[in-house]
Amino acid sequence: MSGTQAVDFSSTGHDYFPSGSPQRQWLDAYAKGVTRFVASAAAAGVSSYFFVDLLVFPAPVVAAWPNATDGSGRLVWNAATRQLLEVLVDETFSQFPTVAGWIVRTGETYTYDTCLLYTSPSPRDS
Repeated sequence: MSGTQAVDFSSTGHDYFPSGSPQRQWLDAYAKGVTRFVASAAAAGVSSYFFVDLLVFPAPVVAAWPNATDGSGRLVWNAATRQLLEVLVDETFSQFPTVAGWIVRTGETYTYDTCLLYTSPSPRDS
């Protein structure tokens, strides 16, 4: 489970997931599940850590930040992605302040279980 997937990037001043949209409904439901997970861990006296794939941002966020990509949809490391990563970190730990930290995964990233929020290039596009 990853609280990073419950972040809505609202601190950027933009509403990427409008109220009532399927994406907002998914995001809110997921956040409730993460909150239950964190509370359950705390009740058991166990520290909770989130896994995180870097760099993965919701498709609506990337669409609003075209300078974060190489023009074909692939993220690049620059000032825009750095700022989005800072928002991701800040909002994750603001929303879930009792989480002990992150476990950063590297390698292939699959977003099939978050299809309403994320899109990734097809392997054939590589």
